[in-house]
Amino acid sequence: VNVVTSSYSENLLDLDQNDEVQANAAELLANVSRFSVDATVPYFSGKVIDALVVMCASQNKQLRRHIPLVLGNIGQLERCRQEIGVKGGIEALFLVLEDSDTTMQANTLWSLCNLMWHPPNQERAGRFMTEILEFMESPWAPVRIQAITLLANTLYYNGSNRVRFLEIDGAM
Repeated sequence: VNVVTSSYSENLLDLDQNDEVQANAAELLANVSRFSVDATVPYFSGKVIDALVVMCASQNKQLRRHIPLVLGNIGQLERCRQEIGVKGGIEALFLVLEDSDTTMQANTLWSLCNLMWHPPNQERAGRFMTEILEFMESPWAPVRIQAITLLANTLYYNGSNRVRFLEIDGAM
């Protein structure tokens, strides 16, 4: 988390390598947070989660590939799932899904799957039910698999989303 904010990284940020440094830092966070959620989550304060959610709107494609993985990794803990949802993380991840990059889509759908275990996040994702169904038709299997899992997690004990699902023509 401090890689980009340390005084040693200032020189790198002054160069044309800013996007690369950010992407590498995001990849580092994805790899570290995947290793041990319990050991790494204490470093993901509210301010860090705020920054991660905002980074979902970055123009840096590599950054948008890795940030969903970080959010999905830390989203394995209830406190983080809740905080990510409250801070607009679900909506931000659906913004990432607008990119046609299938790796980015698979990563983002996987992240959303983890975040659905917090019931209010299911409700937030339910507003994007038609988009979830569209990803189930992706030609790339990892995207389809994650979209199917997301649909299942979105409908899990959520009556409102079940109604939304049933109201979509051809959903069944």
